[in-house]
Amino acid sequence: MDYIPSFGGNLFYLIVFALLLIAQLGLGIFYKTWGFLGGMFGGLALELLGYLGRVLLHEDVFEFDNFLLYLICLTIGPAFLSASIYLCLARIIMVYGEGISRLRPRTYTLLFVSCDFLSLLLQAVGGALAATADTHEDSKMGTNIMVAGLAFQVFSLLLFMGLWAEFVMRVKKTPEAMRNEKFGNLRALKKFKFFQYCKFGPSTV
Repeated sequence: MDYIPSFGGNLFYLIVFALLLIAQLGLGIFYKTWGFLGGMFGGLALELLGYLGRVLLHEDVFEFDNFLLYLICLTIGPAFLSASIYLCLARIIMVYGEGISRLRPRTYTLLFVSCDFLSLLLQAVGGALAATADTHEDSKMGTNIMVAGLAFQVFSLLLFMGLWAEFVMRVKKTPEAMRNEKFGNLRALKKFKFFQYCKFGPSTV
């Protein structure tokens, strides 16, 4: 039936996220990127659990615990992944030079991690209300709170993208001689440029 989650498709994503989790754990420990690792580990682990819930739902689509496992984990998992991306922007600003940025690197991190925390809080409260609701009205209210949390998360991501784009324009207008000379060799690496492209789109160089 159409409403039964695909076993093969969801098992595929479960395996992919499990492999990514193992790889990220190994890379994070090797390079000692603890803050980045924390966000990526949390996000990938939640994605893995979410798809596990969908795999289990294939056997019994009416099992409510598996439904909650899938819904809650896949809903809040991206917030942890985006938190790691916020940390990357702060590091990249330091590589180019703090004076180029409108805000201090730490301010970007605190601002958007706080936004993530608020969106997670709204989603968690909404999910709890929806899961424990005794009436249709209470369930609808919980769902609306979850949607509000997701909408706020999208808003914060759009704001982040806007500020990142503004930083890109500032970098392009800043001569190489005025950039942080300490990281000149790092900025010249193709690997560093590719990293920025993967995270944010076209390189700032």
